[in-house]
Amino acid sequence: MHPRFLALVLMLFGNSSWAQEDLLACVDPDVREGLLFRTTEMGATLSRTVPEELTGLPDTGELEFIGSSVSSFLSIAAYKTALAPVDAMNVAAGMLGEAGWREFDLRISPSGGFVAGNQPQVEVYCRDDAMLNVVGSPSGDTTYVRMQLNPNRDGIPCDASPGASPGMIARLSGANLYEHMPTLALPAGIAPLNRGPSLVASPAGFSGSGRSAHTEIELETELSAQAIAEEFGQQLQAQGWDLDAGWSGQYSSGSGWTRSPTGELNLAGLLDIIALGGSGYRASFRLSVRETD
Repeated sequence: MHPRFLALVLMLFGNSSWAQEDLLACVDPDVREGLLFRTTEMGATLSRTVPEELTGLPDTGELEFIGSSVSSFLSIAAYKTALAPVDAMNVAAGMLGEAGWREFDLRISPSGGFVAGNQPQVEVYCRDDAMLNVVGSPSGDTTYVRMQLNPNRDGIPCDASPGASPGMIARLSGANLYEHMPTLALPAGIAPLNRGPSLVASPAGFSGSGRSAHTEIELETELSAQAIAEEFGQQLQAQGWDLDAGWSGQYSSGSGWTRSPTGELNLAGLLDIIALGGSGYRASFRLSVRETD
């Protein structure tokens, strides 16, 4: 083999990561972020048309359709928006609800708790014999919403619920106070102190029992403990919690809350913000069943 030709071959195959980056740089950024994730399924057709199964979704004007990837096993519709992932998922939920899709909640993982506004959001929906996974992922100032549709191969009925389903789902649900845990989104200027995997796909720091539930997160911000407590307090009020009492000291601030989501269930909540030193804080919310006379 000619030395120059051999050198060229070694350069191309020996630096495959460079070649891949160069190829991806030529792809439309919307397609790259919205449709080309992990591995692209062999035989998939990429197009600018909505998959047949999702043609009934209303156009809200808030999610811009990018394109689709359709194969015999999986159909994907990708959208983009300037909204935060949480808000983008709320818009997607409204679109799907109008088209007859129902949220499919097995309660396998806790809901609510402290969430970073830019963390990926995941929801599952069901209709007839199909399951739809919806993922909202941030990339810079853009949120990409990916709707992944596949046949319901496990045969799980759309009306399945944690209490009615056998086995592990029923055991995991229990009294399930987590379904009443408020969602406390980190406001602008407040970031997770630990940016590890715990904030990638699920709420942070959950623990509890049948009578109480607890979630916490460590934060980094230039705000005071009192200001942080007030920010979360506004969110609690917006979610139907009533202020019982509040306090503010040199190293901690917090407040007590009450809520009665049902006629039989009365809850008490305790929000506290503790200074860790410097710009670090630990925020926690404890939820307990409150006995009444």
